[in-house]
Amino acid sequence: MDSEKHVVRVLDLITRPSIQAFTPRAASAAQLSSVLADENTIGMGVADKMKGNRSTGQLALVVYVKRKRDPGKVPGKHFVPRTVPPDLIGGAHVPTDVVQLGRMQLDAAALAIRDPIQPGNSIGHPTCLAGTLGAVVKRGGTTLLLSNAHVLADNGHAKKGDPILYPARKDRGRKPGDVIGHLDSFVAFEGGGTFGNVADCAVARVIPNGRALVPAIRNLGGPTGVTAPRRGMRITKVGRTTGLTKGTVRDVHFRFRLPYPGLGMIGFRDQVLCTPYSASGDSGSLVLEARTRKAVGLHFASSGDGGSVFSPIGPVLRRLGVRLVLGKVTGNEKGKRGRR
Repeated sequence: MDSEKHVVRVLDLITRPSIQAFTPRAASAAQLSSVLADENTIGMGVADKMKGNRSTGQLALVVYVKRKRDPGKVPGKHFVPRTVPPDLIGGAHVPTDVVQLGRMQLDAAALAIRDPIQPGNSIGHPTCLAGTLGAVVKRGGTTLLLSNAHVLADNGHAKKGDPILYPARKDRGRKPGDVIGHLDSFVAFEGGGTFGNVADCAVARVIPNGRALVPAIRNLGGPTGVTAPRRGMRITKVGRTTGLTKGTVRDVHFRFRLPYPGLGMIGFRDQVLCTPYSASGDSGSLVLEARTRKAVGLHFASSGDGGSVFSPIGPVLRRLGVRLVLGKVTGNEKGKRGRR
């Protein structure tokens, strides 16, 4: 089996080219980079090579596509070879795999709870149809609400101090009665389609206005800590649309591009691709390791039946300068349905 570091190095050479031109390595990198230019290609990553629905036990460079095509109908420059040419990195051939995901989309779209303010419920900027409140976080002594930038910050077009609705507009949230906070900060997107972004995240400063604030995630409980995602990890989340669901991590080096309204194609690197666990409106959900209930990421996109994607929680918290509010679930919090 190829080591993960070896395959990730291949991925780096293809998605972040820095090889001088007119060398065999440059030619091999360019050949594989041209696969990314195919409009049918979503992105690349590192995962187990599959045969049917079973793992072969080999790590592979995986090309993710909207739909699989007959190899004979794929233009030569977009054709994925069975293995990575050995002159790209030296050593043994690295196997490749092609996986169909369908069309990727942001998961901002039915649950309309007004009291308490609690992760797992509907939230959004007035321009957003609906997303999910992921977690209660702290910066110093300030309490903040964590979700995606495309949920709380209008894809980065919003201004600090903009109102935040709970529930969101699609769930009949209205100003001024449902304003429970104001946009505090978000991580700006790097455009141009390069793989320069590591998270879609934002926080809002909370103003409960008489409503209770419950840090524990609805029907799940509070995160018990933070850990890094890994392939094969079983995960869970609670989202505004699909509620409590589970999935399995498939790829922790997923690099792909996604259309953002008003911004064009935004490229992400080292995101986490999982089996499907979400639907439109679940954006912003905090993703936890199912066994330990430690936070592993912040959900933001999916391709329907193809898979769901989250940003690793480490970069999310560091970029925003916040820490998660941890806690143990109580019977009252776990069963509380809330005032609609």
